[in-house]
Amino acid sequence: MKAHADRRARIAGLLATLAMLLCLATTNFVYAADRTVIGELWSADG
Repeated sequence: MKAHADRRARIAGLLATLAMLLCLATTNFVYAADRTVIGELWSADG
């Protein structure tokens, strides 16, 4: 039973890590898009 619990904990930790990386990647992507595309549009607009 202990091995089963360890596997579950490892999977949960992996999912948590993936979720955190996904959040960071999304934030960085939005920030980069904001700095380039939207920034260019903003500059051209004003």
